[in-house]
Amino acid sequence: MASSEQEINHLIANVALRIRQSLDLSDILPATAEGLRELLKCDRVIIYRFDPDGNGIVTVESVAESRWSLLDRVIKDPCFEESWNYKYRKGLVTAIADISAANIDECHREFLQKFDVKANLVAPILQGEKVEPQENNHLWGLLIAHYCQQPRQWQESDFKCIKQIANQVAIAIKQAELINQNYQELRQRKLAQQQAQQTYKFLQTIIEHLPVAVFVKDANPENFGEFQLLNPAIERIFGLDAYQALGKTVYDYFPFAQAEIFTQQDREAISQGKPLEILEESIYDKKLGNRIIKVMKIPIYNELHQPQHILGIAEDITARRQAEIELKQAKDELELRVAQRTQELQNAYQRLQQELSRREEAQIALQNSEASLRESERRWRSLLENVRLLVISLDREGKIDYVNPFLLELINYNLTEVTGKNWFTEFLSSEEQESAKAIHNQILQPSFSSSLYYQQKVIFPKSRTEKTIAWNCTQLRNTEGEAIGVICIGEDITEQQAIQKKKDEFVSVVSHELRTPLTSIRGALALLAEDKIDPQSEQGKHLLKIANSSTKNLVKLVNDLLELEHFESGTIELAKEQVNTNELMLRSVDRVQILANKAKVDIEIVESDINFQADCDRLIQVLTNLLSNGIKFSEPNSIITLSAVVQNLPSPSILFAVQDRGRGIPSDKLESIFERFNQVDASDSKTKGGTGLGLAISRNIIEQHGGKIWAESIYGEGSIFYFTIPTLKDEG
Repeated sequence: MASSEQEINHLIANVALRIRQSLDLSDILPATAEGLRELLKCDRVIIYRFDPDGNGIVTVESVAESRWSLLDRVIKDPCFEESWNYKYRKGLVTAIADISAANIDECHREFLQKFDVKANLVAPILQGEKVEPQENNHLWGLLIAHYCQQPRQWQESDFKCIKQIANQVAIAIKQAELINQNYQELRQRKLAQQQAQQTYKFLQTIIEHLPVAVFVKDANPENFGEFQLLNPAIERIFGLDAYQALGKTVYDYFPFAQAEIFTQQDREAISQGKPLEILEESIYDKKLGNRIIKVMKIPIYNELHQPQHILGIAEDITARRQAEIELKQAKDELELRVAQRTQELQNAYQRLQQELSRREEAQIALQNSEASLRESERRWRSLLENVRLLVISLDREGKIDYVNPFLLELINYNLTEVTGKNWFTEFLSSEEQESAKAIHNQILQPSFSSSLYYQQKVIFPKSRTEKTIAWNCTQLRNTEGEAIGVICIGEDITEQQAIQKKKDEFVSVVSHELRTPLTSIRGALALLAEDKIDPQSEQGKHLLKIANSSTKNLVKLVNDLLELEHFESGTIELAKEQVNTNELMLRSVDRVQILANKAKVDIEIVESDINFQADCDRLIQVLTNLLSNGIKFSEPNSIITLSAVVQNLPSPSILFAVQDRGRGIPSDKLESIFERFNQVDASDSKTKGGTGLGLAISRNIIEQHGGKIWAESIYGEGSIFYFTIPTLKDEG
């Protein structure tokens, strides 16, 4: 049964040829196993591969009968000793002629008998740097020949054959692994190149479509300041052509003094080693004129921390600054405009009176001239229909004879809808009807010879809006001098009254809040300055304490007013950072703990651990204000609860809640308390303290974060103040 030298060489040659022709192991290994089984005339040949955990799997087999198949079986030999492993790594071939009579461990014998093994021949499949077997070779697997029906006495040629075939299999596996490794490396390199190209195109597209100017300068000393990249927005902001400016410097486009400033900024950014922000910078271009820009310059270093580039980002803020200036001018001119409007109304009324007088004189003088009468009527109608005042004419019963286009425009009616309607019943509230009729009848009296100025609220049924009108009314007479109706000229002063009311409220509150601490300060300092009280005495120290406290209140009022003005003008920017809800609540409670202890009020925090992006100091300012209000209006021995939770609807956000058990807030005050100087009770500023600005400032802070603040309350039982801070789904 021994294999001939010629048969062995023929099989090895075939295996070597297959390896050269194809590196597909699924083609080489099965054919090799089949050829070896036929050559050795055995029942089963398997290729067994070791796993890292010591187990192994039959990856390839050739069997004479299907009942001996072990393909894909995971096999762990519990009797496999280190000595076997050592032999195989040395490249030794082992053989057992008769399992039942062999001098082997009984455990090993039972293991082999379980797989119908009567005799076996085992050669190692080694992977290493050298062809010769070594101890440090990696034992990839085993090439095994089995006799399953009867024992087999193995010959020297069998040893030689299986060892050489095992070496050829090892070569095929090694080459296949190298080819696969090279393929994977090439594939990963190609994928990396594709990703780099996609990333470059993506970044290029973003930069080209950014509304701000983006430019990159060379930071190397020999080419310092040369443009290396510019996006299209550079032309709109700096007047530079993005393509033509490449390789040039600011000295090629700007006056020397301006170019020196730009270059000095570049060097400053590099020397500081961090981004340099220029909030405002005036520049001039012949094509674009004077502009104000905001610039950020960022130094970029190589791996040796040597400056390579300067990244610049510029934004044209000319329109924004101009808008801020115009807004301030508009505020400064508000009172002046109100006074001017009043004067314009008086002047218009005087002009109308003069025109009425001239018309009356013209009618008397030219009553016999039809042409003169038509001209007078034309002038009259032209004046009434083009004047930007409200003009209405009523007959003796109060029915509408005439309204000018400006009045129709204001009330959104057409002439047909109002002509003949009773002014008092159709357009005035029931509370105003009687007084309006009385004024109407007073003007119709024969003794009436002047005009009457009064105000009334007019309700327009179509829009259901209420307007306050200032009227100047006079008598209409026929040619015989009899009173036939009333004509009124008016102005819509609804907005003017609202502005005046807010102004009066503002002046009243600020005057009170300023006068109160100033009076305390003046009184205390006067007594001390006149030596009527010794500053070191208890009474003197008490007066100094009062003066100091009043000064703090005065400074706080001024700071609150300035801060609220800055928020509303949009000049305050939020400094957002990573914030934790639990830390935020603890720091807020620390700030009001002394006030809470003094009021004998406990504060409970519902712990939460949520991270999100926000301006930490501003949110502490909001929470401190809400907690302070809760403490002021809570009874002793009551509890204030502070909590923060994540909510996903209507959008992802953090919901904060401050709940007290105080007196509560009436439902009609839940919205107005967030306005300036607005408190639930006007006496609260005296008894509880505060200016009424805290909630207005808090609302501005929350709205700048993109959130919302509101209150819910049951009057007499307590209130809950809520606010939300939007957040991304992956934050915290």
